[in-house]
Amino acid sequence: MDWAQYRAKDKHIPYYFMQVPGSRNALGKIKFLFPNKYSVYIHDTPSKRLFFRNVRAFSHGCMRIQKPRELLEVLALYNDNIDVDEIMDLLGTRIKKTISLKHKVPVDITYFTAYVDPYGYLNFRRDIYHYDRYQMEHYAYNPKRSESQKKKSNR
Repeated sequence: MDWAQYRAKDKHIPYYFMQVPGSRNALGKIKFLFPNKYSVYIHDTPSKRLFFRNVRAFSHGCMRIQKPRELLEVLALYNDNIDVDEIMDLLGTRIKKTISLKHKVPVDITYFTAYVDPYGYLNFRRDIYHYDRYQMEHYAYNPKRSESQKKKSNR
């Protein structure tokens, strides 16, 4: 293959490259695509041990899921075309299969830097996206800002 012919910026490479799903693929064996303008999706991971670390920002925009089978089971509750056992059997093979949902399931992504764990302990994580400051500036009650907003709305 003469790859030099595709070096120019305006040259289209007429090939599609994909690493097969599996235990050596960084995306794991299963991924869940959902419509969004950022091309973000939820994916499995072969690195399950990462879920037990305090720092969890290992993906570059997408979200690793600790329990993909459980999400698949929830989706199957709303979509009778999803056979969880059949899909789990396929995961042990090199067969790639895309399944579209018959019925949409809303996806609501939330970002928390503080949460209470199953044992009742309050946990804090580093705010890697700096959303806490934004939320405090835009959503927290501030009497001075509240007064200025009232004045603007009365104009």
